[in-house]
Amino acid sequence: MTRARMAVKLKKLGERYKKLVARQSALLEKSKRVEGPRKARLLRRSVRMKARLLKLMGRAKKLQLRLKSAPARVAPKSKAARPKRSATIKKKIVPKTETSASGKKWKVGPKKKSSRGSSQLRMEKVVSLRDLRDRAETDPRYKELIMVAASNLGGVATTFEGAWRALCDNANETSEDGVVDEVNFVRDIVEEKFSKMSAGAAKPTKAKASSIDPAMLDRIKQVAWQTWEYIAGDTLNMERETTGHDYVSRDLVIELVTDANRMAMFDKEVDAFLSAMDYKDVIKLMKKHVFTSARYE
Repeated sequence: MTRARMAVKLKKLGERYKKLVARQSALLEKSKRVEGPRKARLLRRSVRMKARLLKLMGRAKKLQLRLKSAPARVAPKSKAARPKRSATIKKKIVPKTETSASGKKWKVGPKKKSSRGSSQLRMEKVVSLRDLRDRAETDPRYKELIMVAASNLGGVATTFEGAWRALCDNANETSEDGVVDEVNFVRDIVEEKFSKMSAGAAKPTKAKASSIDPAMLDRIKQVAWQTWEYIAGDTLNMERETTGHDYVSRDLVIELVTDANRMAMFDKEVDAFLSAMDYKDVIKLMKKHVFTSARYE
């Protein structure tokens, strides 16, 4: 991804963050005017929206790091400094004619370059959830897109059907257009993943929580704590604004640390190792060895 495209992406993330903050503020104001089951329903929606805000902040920080480390584009030389090129005459390519044994003639021209390649990995935008589901039936990339979008919208689904239900529930509670926009927004994550797979990237060996090497376990602890310290300030500020609490639960900490490839900022090998594990095993590992307290301040 070029620096220009990353800057555009960062700007869109900022705009989306402002819209979500406004929507969450409206929800909280509305919940103050009602009581009973309706108030509880509005507060649950507010909590899910808070999770989306935290994930957006994580993506924005990750993008800022990539933008800082990306090489600056070298400015082209001015016209005055460029040496003049002599005029060249393009040769006209005349196609050759070949004749088969039966006497049939046909023209043989130069081979055209194939347009296949990176364009095949680009994913088209979806226009509705029904369109997304139809594409997922035949294209595994759109199945993965459903999983990523559901996670990005605050869902904790570990199966395709669970992720699909999370998207539908979110569309019913907010709007289908907003969910479709979010789905189209995270296509680049899936495109990047499948481009690495097509390039022959080595798939990490699947491991269980009980069979992890002690050295790798130490690295996981270190990277997990680095990731939490990186996002703790924004997370706790958001918690104070929405609930008035000065702490967050262990489950939320684990979800935020292991989500959206945040740990890859500090150790890509550890992130790939955990991605190859079942999500239930990752949660069990984090609770047993890393985040052992019930809440964090």
